[in-house]
Amino acid sequence: MTPFRAELYPVNYKMDKDLLRLLSQANAKYTEYKIKLQTLDFDSKYFLDSILLSESLKSTQIEGIQISQDEMYYLKYMDETDDNKEIQNLKKTVEYAYEKINNGKDIDFELVNTMHRLLLDSVRGSKKKPGHIRTTQNWIGPKGAGIENAIFIPPAPENVSGFKEIS
Repeated sequence: MTPFRAELYPVNYKMDKDLLRLLSQANAKYTEYKIKLQTLDFDSKYFLDSILLSESLKSTQIEGIQISQDEMYYLKYMDETDDNKEIQNLKKTVEYAYEKINNGKDIDFELVNTMHRLLLDSVRGSKKKPGHIRTTQNWIGPKGAGIENAIFIPPAPENVSGFKEIS
């Protein structure tokens, strides 16, 4: 397997009947979701907070996080561990980005690097230059497996915009 090579913008894609059908279905579901949120008699912040926590848990499970779905709702009250701190960091990072973008901030290297720094604050990886573009190749695969057994290899560092060779 070789590192992923992303196409430069504009991304070429084929607009066909299947894609249009999927876009139409997604738009209908999104509209339905917005209408339901507006008509329900409860504070939607708690609902959205629950979804964000759930997505944070699912995202961090890739890293081998060992927290159950039930424990996720009590993270604030549990003894702090790397696992629950990572989930809380991910939630804080998404909230930070949402607030910045809602206030007109562009998605740029500064925003992404700040998000990365927030994500790795006081957890494993915190010593690996959080908030900076990586300078070494990494990969996703089974724990302890080398790059030859990777299931995904991100772009090589020199192919990532903003990469600076460290001398």
